[in-house]
Amino acid sequence: MPGPRRFPLPLIAAFFALYVIWGSTYLVIRIGVEYWPPLLLAGIRFCMAGALMYGYLRWRGVPARPGRNGRPPG
Repeated sequence: MPGPRRFPLPLIAAFFALYVIWGSTYLVIRIGVEYWPPLLLAGIRFCMAGALMYGYLRWRGVPARPGRNGRPPG
């Protein structure tokens, strides 16, 4: 019979982050719909998520999308 299995620290940290982020989402929704309409709350969440993802990609060195006329902004 094999000995006790050890779990690596990054795996434990990933599960903890998943638990905290996923659990806090429901808590924020529950509290948020008391003060704002549900569609406004969803829009705020999506805008925040988009801004965080955009900032992360820019930090990683991904170039910004070109403007409407096909040239980079600026």
